[in-house]
Amino acid sequence: FCLDLSGGEGLRAVTGSYDDTARMWDVHENRELLSFQHHDSVLSVQFSSDSTKVLSGCADHTAVLWDVRTGQLEATLRGHRYVVEEAVFVDPSERRILTASWDRTVKLWDLRQGTELATLSGHSAQVRCCAVSGEIAASGDRDGALKMWRLPPECSVGKCNSSFGP
Repeated sequence: FCLDLSGGEGLRAVTGSYDDTARMWDVHENRELLSFQHHDSVLSVQFSSDSTKVLSGCADHTAVLWDVRTGQLEATLRGHRYVVEEAVFVDPSERRILTASWDRTVKLWDLRQGTELATLSGHSAQVRCCAVSGEIAASGDRDGALKMWRLPPECSVGKCNSSFGP
């Protein structure tokens, strides 16, 4: 259903599926290395820049972070009221992520604390995708609307909302 390729040594792929799993593969040997069990369909997957983590967006309304060295769950981010269609790392430090949801919102999260930093509202339909480049985030919804957001370099819980603007 979705996939991402790793950089670094040894080409690996991670795939997400309707069978409630994300799986990591050795591309050259065509074999499964790890399976990450979820509670519902996995709609997005992304490797961290150093390929040691996998981030997934899920139909169970969560974003999930996995350690690929151990196969262990590191964090489950809850706060959306509907499907999380996409989850992406925000910055090179990978301390923050952005999620796009069918609940018509985009959320910014702090992975260190496991907390929601901000909710970006303004879409009138299911948010299906999001992307980040530097301090600019973009989100797109089912009706074709594109929203642009300015992300602050750092923020703490409750101090982000006023910094955002479409």
